Amino acid sequence: MGRAAPRESASARLGEGGGDPGILAASGLVAGEGLAGVLVAGLVAAAVAPRSMAPRIPGAVGQSLTLLALAMVCGFLAMAADRRKDARAAPAGQADSKKISGF
Repeated sequence: MGRAAPRESASARLGEGGGDPGILAASGLVAGEGLAGVLVAGLVAAAVAPRSMAPRIPGAVGQSLTLLALAMVCGFLAMAADRRKDARAAPAGQADSKKISGF
């Protein structure tokens, strides 16, 4: 019988940096959404907020703004994921200055 090959740890697969900024950003959004949901549920349970309400911006304008907000979140996640690629491709000194400036 053959032995199973040892599995690489997640940090070894990602390199010395440890984590992926895209995963970190997405995890933060999920955690924030969960906290906001708990807050809204508490406000509804305490009868401070109504269970449902009409849209604040109705019609095609509201739908367009919703799609714009969704596109902005997708762009944010794409930029966060792309930072990891840039940091790996650039020499060490350039990656650090890029991380600090944010551009």
